[in-house]
Formats: sequence, structure tokens, C-alpha cells
Amino acid sequence: MATSILNIKEITLLTSTNEITLIAYMQRDNLSYETAIGLSSTQLNLIINQLQKINPDFEVADLFMEEQVDYQTSMYSLLGKKLENTMIPMDCFDVNYELKQIRA
Repeated sequence: MATSILNIKEITLLTSTNEITLIAYMQRDNLSYETAIGLSSTQLNLIINQLQKINPDFEVADLFMEEQVDYQTSMYSLLGKKLENTMIPMDCFDVNYELKQIRA
């Protein structure tokens, strides 16, 4: 069975709600599509750790940019284009933490 790959485009974190969203291209065999996935903080840490392993020349956590949304809310974002390698396998996620795609 083929392993799905996430090619990370952007990660955003909204401080007021602790909402974490991953925007990535999902690749499996010949199928590739853009998806938005809601993450828990544990899943975010897994992704940051994976990105750090494949990008040893960067401190991934330091690449998050802060933007003030309003006087009480900040949004942190990491753009995938700031990293050399943004492809991580889906099997890095523990089965206890099911990913939930956001569908519109």
C-alpha cells in the first residue's frame, strides 16, 4: 500500500481559539490535491519535529511569523517556501491522533 505524503504549504495558529490549520498538498500515487487539516497541538509538534529532522540547517520554530489580528489575538504562520524540504509522510502521525480534513 502506498504511503501518503504531505507537502506543506502553510501552518497557521490563531491564539484566541488555539485553532491550528495545516494547508498542504496531499500526494498519494498519482493523485495530488490541496487540503486544509485541523490539527491539535500534539500533531503540530509532530509536524514541527518532522520538519526539523528534514531541514537541519533551519530552526523551524523560529520561522513562524506573528501577525496581530486584533488587540487580543495574534496569528502565527509558517510558510512552507521558507524551508528547503516540506514533504513529510502521513505515517509519522500516531493512529491515536486522527487528522480531520476541513471541507467546504
